[in-house]
Amino acid sequence: MRPSPASPFHYDYFSLDTHRARVSPVAFLFERKGLVRVQPAEGSSATFDSYFEAALEGGAEDVREVETEDGMMWEVSKSNQ
Repeated sequence: MRPSPASPFHYDYFSLDTHRARVSPVAFLFERKGLVRVQPAEGSSATFDSYFEAALEGGAEDVREVETEDGMMWEVSKSNQ
């Protein structure tokens, strides 16, 4: 049975029906994460080790030191679950 032409999904269902495809949810395959980049201020006494410890105590999953055109940055990632 095909949906009526007035349906906003008419062409999508027709195409899927023609090629015998199925629509299935896949959101469970992905994980929401947050990423924060921090660049230490010039003359700051903050070190990567001190920032690493503070980030892990705050619930971060990963802390990396990344070199960019602007200098060194620290990336912190955390799951949003």
